[in-house]
Amino acid sequence: MRDDLVADDFRFTTVAEVVAHGPPAAFGDRVFVRPDSPLKPFSGRVLERGCITFSALDHGFYYDDENLAIVVTPVVDVGREWRFVVASGRVVAGSEYAAVGRVAVTPVGPRSPAWAYAQRLAPALEPEPVFVLDVVKPLRDCGFSRSTRSAAPISMPVTGRPSLRRSKPW
Repeated sequence: MRDDLVADDFRFTTVAEVVAHGPPAAFGDRVFVRPDSPLKPFSGRVLERGCITFSALDHGFYYDDENLAIVVTPVVDVGREWRFVVASGRVVAGSEYAAVGRVAVTPVGPRSPAWAYAQRLAPALEPEPVFVLDVVKPLRDCGFSRSTRSAAPISMPVTGRPSLRRSKPW
């Protein structure tokens, strides 16, 4: 399943740790940071290494815990992105998002290649009976991957702790 992750490398850490010590140097000058939480206390975002602050991660706006769990990855350019709802191991709904702006673009159905890819992954994930699975098509290849804008490797259950997202060509 690790072969399906859109980012080749990632780190689970906390807001306080990444603010104090920065992301791994190997990740480059820009990184993608998102919460490791289904509650989405802030939106995932790309940040310059020198600009990672509590304020840049919306601390004090939607959350106050400096030890909020997060995922940090190298930036991956995303061409297209879909969000699927999975219930009892089956994809039950999906929509394509605009790559910029996180706006729903078009509902998708079972005949969509992105839907088929999500369905192939869904039974192996199941962090909860109902969860959200993001699928992306990175600009770097012609296949599909799992992630949210720029590479966060997380699938977000409706309740409970998220599990790693998958994303590679299908």
